[in-house]
Amino acid sequence: MRTLRTISATAAAAAAITGLAALTPAQAAPLHSQHFNITGLSGATFQAEHQLPGGYWTAQWKVQGHTVKVAALPGSTVVLKQTHGKVSAQVNTPNLKTTFHGDGRAAAFGYMASGASVIANAEAVGFTPAQAAKIAASAAPKGRIMPLDTSVGGIIQSPCASVSGDAGNAWGQTCDIQKMLENDGGGNWYVGDQVTGSGNDPDWYASLSGLAADINYGGGNSMKQWDPSGYRDAGQCGTLSTSASWNGIGVSASSPLCPDHIDIDGRATAQNYGSHWSGHDTGNRTEGVASSDVVYSPGNASSNPGLTVSIWWY
Repeated sequence: MRTLRTISATAAAAAAITGLAALTPAQAAPLHSQHFNITGLSGATFQAEHQLPGGYWTAQWKVQGHTVKVAALPGSTVVLKQTHGKVSAQVNTPNLKTTFHGDGRAAAFGYMASGASVIANAEAVGFTPAQAAKIAASAAPKGRIMPLDTSVGGIIQSPCASVSGDAGNAWGQTCDIQKMLENDGGGNWYVGDQVTGSGNDPDWYASLSGLAADINYGGGNSMKQWDPSGYRDAGQCGTLSTSASWNGIGVSASSPLCPDHIDIDGRATAQNYGSHWSGHDTGNRTEGVASSDVVYSPGNASSNPGLTVSIWWY
């Protein structure tokens, strides 16, 4: 992995991302991922990986009837957890404070300059082009617009993950857009997450009963704002819209919902937050979750989010 020695130009910031990994001809058909660490995938069959814009990579595994897909920066760790009637996949992304020596301006500039694509990452894990475009549109600047050279309001990274269950019938997928909201120097950052997820189980026998998309930060970080903040009963088919703001800059995410004894439950601790749909989707609808949050990440804390998608069925 290259380290960034100077941050004096957009090209240098881009190199810190695009230079993280590359395949050699001898690695064209590896037996395991060359770019992701894995855990909880005992007995998994690695299927394929390929490069996405901006130095991102996507990879896929099969394990015990489940398919796990990720789209993230190389060096991420993929975790699979499964119990009867439930499975979750998590992608823990690299700490970009280390890559960029705590320089928040370079971190956000690096994403923009590298050509990374929210749409490409979302489509890689199963979102339709229309869904991916909507997720990307949510990243447009909201609220106070900062001068471009500050990179405040810019995207830092955009990992995505998906998992299947119920003998491959049930599926869930999610993406996080992490944005720089305030850069106080010395690695002291305020970051925002825009998390969108969807899931379904079209099996004739079982149906989707739960869908969650969660963010997990390491110790030292602290959640400052989150939405939804608790129970929400959709009442009827509609849209769940969430938002948060910091330093005059907003983050927001939304997802369509169709209820069947539905509740949206925001669960927040100092480092963990997520939104959770639960019900009994006998109507074969694609359900959705969405959440927005603001996290203070001081200089001694890792800025990397762990993004998890979970599905239940019965």
